[in-house]
Amino acid sequence: MLRSERHDPRPIGLALIAVGKLIKVVLLLSAGVATLTMARDPPHSLLHWAHVVGVDAGNRWLHLVISKASGLSTHQLRELGVGSFVYATIFAIEGTSLWLQKHWAEYLTMIVTLSFVPLEAYEVAHRISTAKVVTLGLNLAALAYLIGRLLARRAPARLGSASR
Repeated sequence: MLRSERHDPRPIGLALIAVGKLIKVVLLLSAGVATLTMARDPPHSLLHWAHVVGVDAGNRWLHLVISKASGLSTHQLRELGVGSFVYATIFAIEGTSLWLQKHWAEYLTMIVTLSFVPLEAYEVAHRISTAKVVTLGLNLAALAYLIGRLLARRAPARLGSASR
């Protein structure tokens, strides 16, 4: 049977990484829309979005976000919104392509993930938090998994050429 006719099961590691990337897409798209909306009228639009998603208007986290957003200029809010869409696009390409088991997506994901590691490590060292440590740990685990897959794929090719 030809390889294209055979059903290759999706490795659970790839599926988990792909789903994680696609969850990031949803979060970044939401953040981008909210940020661009805030650029028009920060406090009122935040309260509106909080009401839409069911967050209590008295929530301390909501007020923290409002106070942080109030200190940003309209230009900065627009830049954050556009940046969110750019990252969402990258993560959408990664997640979808990993889900479809494209080998090039594994390389892309390794490069993109590796590019964030120094920043994440700095953030953990600068101001440690559980969320930052977990994020760094998950990204390092994804990198280790993808590198392991790459090395495993290359091992049979090296063994085959050594026996000749």
